Amino acid sequence: MKAISLRACLIALFLGAGALVAVPTFVAAQAKKEATPPAKEEKKPKKERTAKSKECSAEADKKGLKGKERRKFRRTCMRG
Repeated sequence: MKAISLRACLIALFLGAGALVAVPTFVAAQAKKEATPPAKEEKKPKKERTAKSKECSAEADKKGLKGKERRKFRRTCMRG
């Protein structure tokens, strides 16, 4: 049986340790790469506002409503 030199043992030790560190790091990088969302696609064109929506907004403007009061008014206006 051949005697293994100290140099060969150290090389094997460093390669083994490197593999133990590199493999989990590689796996984590791949998982992160897969977890990132795909590139943003083109935005969908905004829907045209209906005549009712424009009417309700105009009424809210006339009443001088803003913020929560305006949203509440428009919501009830659009339903009615």
